[in-house]
Amino acid sequence: MINNGAATNSLTSLSAFLPPRSLRAYIRQSPILSPEDSLGRALQIMRRTGTDNLPVTSEGALVGEVSQKLIAEHVKHNLSDPLLSSVSEIMTPPGFTASPAENPVELLSRIMQLDPLPILSAAPIVDADGYCHGVVYVSELLSPDLSYRPKPSRIGGMATPFGVYLTDGAIQAGVSNIALAASGAMMAIIMLIGAFASQEGLTILARHLQPPWNTTVFLDPGKAAGHPLVLTAILALEALAALPFLLLMRFSILAGYHAAEHQTVHAIERNEPLLPEIVSRMPRVHPRCGTNLLAAVFLFSCFWQLMNSIPMLQGIALIPTALLTLALWRKFGNFLQDRFTTRTPTKRQISAGIFAGQQLLEKFVESQPARNSLLRRIWCIGLLQSLAGMAIVIALLSLIPAFRAMLLG
Repeated sequence: MINNGAATNSLTSLSAFLPPRSLRAYIRQSPILSPEDSLGRALQIMRRTGTDNLPVTSEGALVGEVSQKLIAEHVKHNLSDPLLSSVSEIMTPPGFTASPAENPVELLSRIMQLDPLPILSAAPIVDADGYCHGVVYVSELLSPDLSYRPKPSRIGGMATPFGVYLTDGAIQAGVSNIALAASGAMMAIIMLIGAFASQEGLTILARHLQPPWNTTVFLDPGKAAGHPLVLTAILALEALAALPFLLLMRFSILAGYHAAEHQTVHAIERNEPLLPEIVSRMPRVHPRCGTNLLAAVFLFSCFWQLMNSIPMLQGIALIPTALLTLALWRKFGNFLQDRFTTRTPTKRQISAGIFAGQQLLEKFVESQPARNSLLRRIWCIGLLQSLAGMAIVIALLSLIPAFRAMLLG
């Protein structure tokens, strides 16, 4: 039996060691245990996590819990392959739970009132809708690991002319929404100048090379259907026509901040300290970069046109197109990132990435675990702000005759 007075004194002394952080600093992602899982799997997870109970969830919602005591009782009365039984056969309704809004001292205070004290237990973190965000291990509340640094499960970001923007889908860190709009504006300028240069270059090239097909076909791949070699040449020239845009990107301020963004995210994902000497040696290429998505779209479009121009592949063009795109898109995207959309960042750009990363981690630790609405996630991506900046620039540039003709043509 635990004496309440002793529990209060213990709480007073223990709370002095608890850092003034939200419950986020203690929450752990519990291995998913579903009602249909076997008791054998439940025991394996308990052994691995060092806890004597586990929450049971269904589509993220807490539906019950199972403990070593319940499993032992089941084994005692069912000697024929008892661990093959499902969790649903013995699980009980959810017991002790914690709210995402609680701070560590409040939760520890409630736990200290329990008898016996569940030192090896895991308290599920459950919101008002019954969704389980993870667990808090009682042993960690009693003996906090101050070196543990919680971080978002997935981080996205964007390079802007004024610094680095990072988000986890709920938190915005680094530069402001105005900077995101400025990023879109700069991208629009680069794209329009690049497109103008490409269009003029292709026209001049077609006029001087005098290809064995008319200039209209030379500039319009759709009119080269049924001529794979002609179409291949046209697609190759179109790819070459993207070079002005890629070069403008390479030498723009965005490329340096883009690299700093990737390097900061790499450091966070690897649990490295956000120090200039560490962040600066992280890779500039990141597998979740939007450049890879654009590379996949470009390759799919080219392969689709090429395959449809081959008579024997018409009708099944999707199969080789998809296979070739899947095989090459990531390598092509990584190449574009390495050579064009990022470049070695300056010390100032690395510092901007570190600032955004530190701010993201600080806000994450202080925030309550919660599910975010779709609208919030869309806003935090930064795409809407960027598109707004693009729209403003395109509207203004449309007033210039040369660009207006290109936009309308």
